[in-house]
Amino acid sequence: MGTVYLATVEGRAPGIDRGRNVALKVVHQHLLATPGFFKRFLQEAEVGKRIHHLNVVRTYEVDATLVDDKQVNYMAMEYVEGKRYSDVLRERPFDPERNLGLCYQVAHALLYSHKRGVIHRDVKNSNILVKEEE
Repeated sequence: MGTVYLATVEGRAPGIDRGRNVALKVVHQHLLATPGFFKRFLQEAEVGKRIHHLNVVRTYEVDATLVDDKQVNYMAMEYVEGKRYSDVLRERPFDPERNLGLCYQVAHALLYSHKRGVIHRDVKNSNILVKEEE
């Protein structure tokens, strides 16, 4: 859908404190020509604004701006410092205690979302973020 960048809020941004790091998902331009794509992008943003759960990345805002005279559509989301679960599995393929805890958190987040009428549609190891261990 897009490329995600780490960004820091410098100016005024509704609902986001100045200096906060955010994940900025920038839509791939070629996908905007796909029928229905932009509508799905906006729906994803609206769902992300409605779901408030410890284990679900929050969406702050969706907007567009001009960069080099081209419109760039983006979504500002909560930044989670960590790794994709697919990367964690490559590093430590079998850690039963950790895997069980992560499965519980994912299941809990999906249940919370489902009770609110939201179906994720793309649950996979590369879409699960694991916070760095302290």
